[in-house]
Amino acid sequence: MEEFGFFDIVNLDLCHGLAKNPPGATETGNYEAIQHLLGWQLNSRSSWLLFLTTRIGENHCAEATRELLRKLVAGNEDSCPRFAEAVIELCGSNLSTADSAQQTLVINLAGLLKWFGQLCITQSGWRMETLVIDSYTVWGGSPLEDLFSVALRFIPIASPVPDKVGLGKAIPKSDDECRIAIEVIEQIIKRRNVDEILRSDPELYESTVKEKAILLQAAGFDIGRYVTYVKDVLRLPEPEFSRP
Repeated sequence: MEEFGFFDIVNLDLCHGLAKNPPGATETGNYEAIQHLLGWQLNSRSSWLLFLTTRIGENHCAEATRELLRKLVAGNEDSCPRFAEAVIELCGSNLSTADSAQQTLVINLAGLLKWFGQLCITQSGWRMETLVIDSYTVWGGSPLEDLFSVALRFIPIASPVPDKVGLGKAIPKSDDECRIAIEVIEQIIKRRNVDEILRSDPELYESTVKEKAILLQAAGFDIGRYVTYVKDVLRLPEPEFSRP
């Protein structure tokens, strides 16, 4: 990053789970890498996109991490009425009485995205927007989708510098924590279930499988196994082609 400068788009594929490791580990990991990433990117003065794909199931979030995320999310139920309303809309109840699958969805996914928002807030002069969330089911026994792809946009906002001497009274501007939380939970409600979209559109299903098969073939994967796997996961007929 130091060699090439700031990036317009950053893509993080953490399909085994961004939050799988507990915080405070001896060796640095995902959390510290993201701190450095945002520390660099938020020195830019141009808008940029972050694409994040991660598992959020119970087995993909360390218990110590989940407790920190739980506190982050629970605080909004008390301080942001619209957030509390959206949680009830999503879960059918408040977070403390929601069933475990819905709790996992809100705590692990909303908590992680709110964590990104908190990192943004600490760097005054920036706004974080949750643009869209796509969802998938990796493990067939999962009661809800367990893999999510999220698009976040970071936008610079005009902000005065802090004056530690005390001559100036202008206050640096930071993003609104409650706004971020509300936007996150509303986008979770509006998430697009990719599996259902593919099941409902046979032409899109076949073209998508074929295009992915071409990429996998170039990387040396067994295309027959891939096509059969997708058919079994989506519970759809095998496409007419077995090779691209």
